[in-house]
Amino acid sequence: MAYHYDRTRTADGIGNGKETLGSFFNGITYKGHKAIVDLDEKLVGTPDYMGIAYFWNDAYKFTMRPATTAKRRAVHKEFLKAKLPLAGESPEHEAIVKKLVGL
Repeated sequence: MAYHYDRTRTADGIGNGKETLGSFFNGITYKGHKAIVDLDEKLVGTPDYMGIAYFWNDAYKFTMRPATTAKRRAVHKEFLKAKLPLAGESPEHEAIVKKLVGL
């Protein structure tokens, strides 16, 4: 069974044309998906993070979950650059998420 994780589909079921986890994982098996997520979880906090695993605080989950992998990587990179805890919540975190993803 394929695992599908696209939270950016429109009401008519057509994607918005952006890079999404759904398009990345389209047709992949659950076992394959889990292997990729497990690898990316190990890469959180490093420059090699792929934008798949969750790293953010619950305060930002509804903004970060549907974000493209590119936007997730950008937020991750900015948090590291600012020396902020990846799972933290602060005005600095919020400003970065708002600037790069939108709130």
